[in-house]
Amino acid sequence: MARRIDQLLAGFADGDAISQEARLLQAALTGAGYESDIYAPIKTTAPAVANHCRPLSSYANTERQGVIFHYSIASEACRHFTESSGKRIVRYHNITPEHFLRGFDDQVAMQLRDARNELSSVASQCDAVWAVSDFNAGELRELGIQNVRTVPLFFHPTALNTRPQASTLEKYGDELENILFVGRMAPNKCVEDLILAFGWYQKVLNPMSRLILVGSQWSCPRYFAMLRALANRLDLPNVCFEGFLNDEALIACYQTASLFVCPSRHEGYCLPLVEAM
Repeated sequence: MARRIDQLLAGFADGDAISQEARLLQAALTGAGYESDIYAPIKTTAPAVANHCRPLSSYANTERQGVIFHYSIASEACRHFTESSGKRIVRYHNITPEHFLRGFDDQVAMQLRDARNELSSVASQCDAVWAVSDFNAGELRELGIQNVRTVPLFFHPTALNTRPQASTLEKYGDELENILFVGRMAPNKCVEDLILAFGWYQKVLNPMSRLILVGSQWSCPRYFAMLRALANRLDLPNVCFEGFLNDEALIACYQTASLFVCPSRHEGYCLPLVEAM
């Protein structure tokens, strides 16, 4: 059998913790002498990183030693996984509860519901389940899934040793106190709670303060629009929406922040907390 272990993802994007882990896993596998490719649907692959993965449509059920399926939402990758030859491993990143997305993106809410409904069936058809946290592993065991072990999210701390971007240091390295959030602009992150709290903090306690929000707006555009409208309605010009940032700019934000705040109500792992520490 070919020394090949591939990975299947529901989507692939720069700045995404699951995609970042897939690339680290691929490097570890190739370093150990395996052939290894990453597959994701074209429609959910960011153009900027498309050269780092293959289209899911090109995934063939050829002989391989194993396949790792990163599971967090229902997708066409699931069928390819259950039909794959070799050892099948589910990499469980948790599934955002669907109610967070209702009204903002009902299609994604349905995908999350379907992923939750299919979880037990998919896990029962694999040889192992690797949860990225004990929280995730406990959730699986409550469903009666036995072949579960915690394998913490792959993370390379040297990525944070990059020189910070000078322009971002200059932009935020002034006399204002910076409060920072890093993460997707998605409803489960509850960024609106942070904006409301910051509005009170700035107007009552510390007018010399700034809230920096770093994260892609494309996860849930309606939610992002609501956040922008909220900051405008509260007249908070010091709420800064930075969007997705490259490593150099992100590190500059971490370095200029006095406080990192994560108001999220659901996380499978929450990599930015580790980065901030």
